[in-house]
Amino acid sequence: MCLMIVLLDMDEVIVDFVGGALAAFARKTGMMVPRVEVRDVMKIGELCTDKFGSSPDPWLHTVMSMVSFWEELEPVDGAIDGIRKLQKSHDVLIVTAVNPMCPETYVGKLRWIQRNLPSFPIENYFPVRRKELVRGDVLVDDHPDFLLRFPGPTIVVDRPWNRDLITSWTRVSDWAGIVSAIDDLDHELI
Repeated sequence: MCLMIVLLDMDEVIVDFVGGALAAFARKTGMMVPRVEVRDVMKIGELCTDKFGSSPDPWLHTVMSMVSFWEELEPVDGAIDGIRKLQKSHDVLIVTAVNPMCPETYVGKLRWIQRNLPSFPIENYFPVRRKELVRGDVLVDDHPDFLLRFPGPTIVVDRPWNRDLITSWTRVSDWAGIVSAIDDLDHELI
């Protein structure tokens, strides 16, 4: 039996990056930005700076340069159990974009995996921006750029920044949906 290779994004699929960034901003400034206002995950720093006119210092880059930011992010609801369930019948890889100018991203995400998924094989952790180069049967991601470049089936984790995508891809809102969609795809490939 051939195991299906499942590629999982980390930020906003496995970990709550937006929640962590907004909490860091609130700690720095005392000001809250509602999650619903984040329409583009890549511009979260600009949103907070524009909204409150805070100093133009690169607050998010500073936060993201701390290993502790990455290793302390909260898991998305259902992610830990969902990954464990998928590992029982699939080869699961974590493919996550890291900033080459910020090596702390790599270390922090690796430590998060080691702490929260201690039995996850580290050789299945791929910090890479070119996810389409990693061989897999399906990509689960939230970011339009990665989804559009992947040559195989994709599962879109619904977020405000990808709602304009008009595709035939499977769209899910939670980990129960991810597991179900992967099971459905597995049956189609048999």
